Amino acid sequence: MPTTTTINNTCFYCGSQALYISYNSKKFRCVEKISQCPTISKKQEKARQQNISVEKRLNHMKIMSKKGHSKLRELHKDKKWVSNKSNKISTAIKKRGGHIGQNNPMYGKKHSDTSIQKLSTRAKNRNPLSYLRATKTKINKGIAIPKEQKTSWDLYKEQVNNYTVKSWKYYQHLINPTNLKRGLQYELDHKFSIFEGFRQGISSRIIGHFKNLELIPKNVNRSKRINCSITLKKLQEIL
Repeated sequence: MPTTTTINNTCFYCGSQALYISYNSKKFRCVEKISQCPTISKKQEKARQQNISVEKRLNHMKIMSKKGHSKLRELHKDKKWVSNKSNKISTAIKKRGGHIGQNNPMYGKKHSDTSIQKLSTRAKNRNPLSYLRATKTKINKGIAIPKEQKTSWDLYKEQVNNYTVKSWKYYQHLINPTNLKRGLQYELDHKFSIFEGFRQGISSRIIGHFKNLELIPKNVNRSKRINCSITLKKLQEIL
């Protein structure tokens, strides 16, 4: 339970600021679940390393993961559970102000090379039908438009956005060398605008290229609208 006293108590285990007190032992602790205390976590990890080999631990984790996935598969058959989970996620995202820029939990973070390789392998091995089912679900829920109903402008914007996302992911250090914070104050802008690219029949790959991207103040980007900050000739020169 949280402490109600105003005394500057410290955690019995690690010595940091205490925010909770144990119901039975009445000892102050820094976290609600004692297993999350840094000192306790280190002790538990040390004990695990002494009592179980790395190979046995990995096998154990695989078994637990398999059991966990099996449980999740069962839960996902329950429409009510899925609906409640979706609502919780939507509420959490709204509470933090969206999923863009600094509000994204992965903002400023990068996956390790190992994680990237695992994600890539998983995506390649995924059944193509799963993407079709996901698209169909979005269409049925009214949050997506069938491809055949989209205009050429919609399809072009979609393609540009796909290339833009990849450019930001792999070339963020070149697009944003001064490390400005994307989000509330700065926005990602296409120097040669998407609208003008569509009007002149320029490849979506070129418009979404990292050399056509820059981070500019939000008010400047909004006032720029569909205008271009560079000419097509200049864009072709820098590519």
